[in-house]
Amino acid sequence: MLQQQLDSSVLPKAWKHTIIIPMPKPNKEKNKLTSYRPIALTSVFCKIFERILAHRITHFLTSQKKLNPNQHGFLPFRDNHTAIYKIYSAISEARKNKNFFVVVSLDIKSAYDSVHVDDLILKCL
Repeated sequence: MLQQQLDSSVLPKAWKHTIIIPMPKPNKEKNKLTSYRPIALTSVFCKIFERILAHRITHFLTSQKKLNPNQHGFLPFRDNHTAIYKIYSAISEARKNKNFFVVVSLDIKSAYDSVHVDDLILKCL
């Protein structure tokens, strides 16, 4: 059944239906919108399909070496610990060779909070 969904590129309508439940964050004021975290309840089949698809894409990208070697997020055996170790090793090497080492850190946590999501999706299509 999952292979048929991949071949047809069409998902059943029931899989697209989501119930969003706002869950309050601990120790936050209940009268503020930012005090809630949305929890999406979706179809179990859709969740399984997403995992299978994500696994296939990740396997393809890693086996074909299509990803940048510095990509560490959301990949097997490449997490924040491996990224930190890589940075630490580069700093140690630079210090040993008496070279400069420049680091740029970018925090984009709230970068898209003011973007109108519907317009963004339309521009991406």
